[in-house]
Amino acid sequence: MEQRYDFAPLRITLLGGLALGIVCVGIAVVQYPASTQQEVLYALALVLLVACGVVVVRGTWSATLAGATALRLGTLFGLLIGACWVVELYAANLAGTSAGWVLPVYRGSTFMAGVVFPLAAGIVAAARTERSGTGAAVGFWSGLIGGLITFLALMGMTYVFMSNFQQDPQNVRSYLESGERTLSAFIVGDSLFASCSHLLLIGMLWGSVLGAVGGAIGLSLARARKPVLRPEEQAP
Repeated sequence: MEQRYDFAPLRITLLGGLALGIVCVGIAVVQYPASTQQEVLYALALVLLVACGVVVVRGTWSATLAGATALRLGTLFGLLIGACWVVELYAANLAGTSAGWVLPVYRGSTFMAGVVFPLAAGIVAAARTERSGTGAAVGFWSGLIGGLITFLALMGMTYVFMSNFQQDPQNVRSYLESGERTLSAFIVGDSLFASCSHLLLIGMLWGSVLGAVGGAIGLSLARARKPVLRPEEQAP
């Protein structure tokens, strides 16, 4: 019987993060009443967070050896991805545009989080396990973890630095075109939409795709490193 692994600390941490995400949505519902369209977004965000909770419980409760490898590597790369996205969020929303370092840091962190680390996660996973499918699994978990970090960071920045967001000319123009009730409600909805996109689309879905591509590359590299036995060296 194949050994199973329980990742209780990771499960508790992720469920705690998802609970904080639900709190963030609750703040939006209570403090920033919005149009019916945006209230639908609030509801969908809650559904997404609860669904992620179900996935976390199922995926970390009784993992196979390959699943355990995916969770370990997914946690490592998820932290790296999340850190890069936090840097990107700071550069895009709070650092201002006058400093010369902002644009290079913004572009570099976006490229690392959106391409390099998810691809590397798949390569490393497949090279270790010699299974291409592990690459997609690592890409998924790293995307979920990195996406959750980004979700919490962006919503936290939005609530704490609301005045900064309100002074952004682009936010003001978009608000005037949106027909939303208030500027602050529009900003919260915009941030929530971006946060959900980071968690679902950029995180789990795009991470799985790049992880699968990396997995194919990693499997090829693993096979290429294996020595090819001559006929006389093979066992009879």
